[in-house]
Amino acid sequence: MKKYFLISNYKILNHRPEINKIDIFKYKEYDMWTCALNEIEPFIINTYDFSEYIFILKPKDILSSTVSNIIPFLPNKKIKHFVIKGSISIREKQEILYILNADLDLSCKIYFSFT
Repeated sequence: MKKYFLISNYKILNHRPEINKIDIFKYKEYDMWTCALNEIEPFIINTYDFSEYIFILKPKDILSSTVSNIIPFLPNKKIKHFVIKGSISIREKQEILYILNADLDLSCKIYFSFT
């Protein structure tokens, strides 16, 4: 069974991830573990042995200093889903794809959402 870790500062399905707290909520038949996007200790996250990571972000989260909180997850070869919410230009999309190394790292799945 897959074990998902959702990382976001934004409310999703009536659940708001908390800073420095790993929480859990049910989505369909899955347990979704959550935490707010802040400095997360990779060693602690690795002890949970998550199958996949899900990031729900806004472009400013990647195009600003907040990206430093995402960088520790990039070398991990587990599947990483990045949902980027908000209207952005083609240039910004290209920059986001470059920052996340999506052209070389096939474990990164990028989704652009306008809602």
